[in-house]
Amino acid sequence: MNHFFKHSAVKYILLFVVFACVSSCQIQRNRHLHQSWNLIRSNSQQISIQNFTDTIDVQFRNGRIIVPVEIAGETRQFILDTGGGTTISKSLAEELNYQGRKRFAYFAWPFIDNTRRRHPVSPIEKFEIGNIKFKNIWIVEDVVAIMEAMCSDGLIGSDLLGALSIKLDMQNNRIILSDSSLLTSVNPAFIQPMEIKGANHFPYIEISIQEQKRNVRFDTGFQSWGSLNDFILYLEKIQSTTESEVRDESGQLRRKNVRFDELIIGDVSTQNIPITLPRKRELSVIGAAILYYAVVVLDYKNGKFAIIPYDNSRQITVPHGFGVGFFFSKNNELVINGITENSPAERAGLKVGFRIKEIDGFVINAESRCELFEKFDFQKPIGNTRKLLVIDLDGNEKEVILTRE
Repeated sequence: MNHFFKHSAVKYILLFVVFACVSSCQIQRNRHLHQSWNLIRSNSQQISIQNFTDTIDVQFRNGRIIVPVEIAGETRQFILDTGGGTTISKSLAEELNYQGRKRFAYFAWPFIDNTRRRHPVSPIEKFEIGNIKFKNIWIVEDVVAIMEAMCSDGLIGSDLLGALSIKLDMQNNRIILSDSSLLTSVNPAFIQPMEIKGANHFPYIEISIQEQKRNVRFDTGFQSWGSLNDFILYLEKIQSTTESEVRDESGQLRRKNVRFDELIIGDVSTQNIPITLPRKRELSVIGAAILYYAVVVLDYKNGKFAIIPYDNSRQITVPHGFGVGFFFSKNNELVINGITENSPAERAGLKVGFRIKEIDGFVINAESRCELFEKFDFQKPIGNTRKLLVIDLDGNEKEVILTRE
């Protein structure tokens, strides 16, 4: 009996020690995470000038706003991502040999695998956008090389914009940043409340589909019109036109691409709008595609926003596209992963799994992928034809001409 109690006590002591170690590690991890977010939260206050309004020339292609940023005396190309945090690419961090990583933040890429990873949070002494200088900001380092896949040196996130007002005018390829409100000259009828959430100061705006309302993130890092995870449960109640479905290797439905007769964003009616309804948990967002049709003003400082269509109406009607979606495979091949029903792509005989070898004579490979997205804007609502050279499922090459109605 004494022998039993002796060994039982040892086991309980060992279990207690293991539990204490695990708890201590978890507490330490949470403390570092909390400290990381506090550092990131302070980024929007690290502006070295006051009383400014600065206009910055940008590029806008395929739903991405490319902003020139100066770091260490050199100009880099960053994507403006209101739905993300400021991030630097792995290759740029290695090139600049950043040291002094003091904290780690948990970061997720939900469109990849929903994996939560620990990313280094590093200090940058100077970060300049136009004439606006940010000092001693904390920036998350990308550890999965996503920035390289996006052909970018990094992201400008909402954590830098939290004390500012920003005007996105993509018809004129410019953004305007100011530390005072840019809504003073906007028709009050277009101004709506905006909710700011989290350490990164993410902007949330209200949308409505058939009187069902939600606050969703306005995310310029999302290239298309949007993804509404919250509405998938109500698909049977919401009248929509299913354009295409994406299934995984086992045949399970991953997402539906639908068009709504009307979706109200703020106070603007968008008609014939294409939206993704994912089955798996993803963020519900309105993306950058609206910037082809309207100026958007985000007043982080005062919690307000406005969407002003370029024709000054309160209505946007979205034209149909070519009806083909694609992605770059691990072999750097451009592979078709979605075909819209009754679209030019379907009528031309394209199918999921076809590989696109050339577009309008432009050869696609690993070296040309970034130039491809600079040369062609696949989301721009103009342009009537595209000539594709594709490889079908049997390995045969054929030329296809897509004509948009």
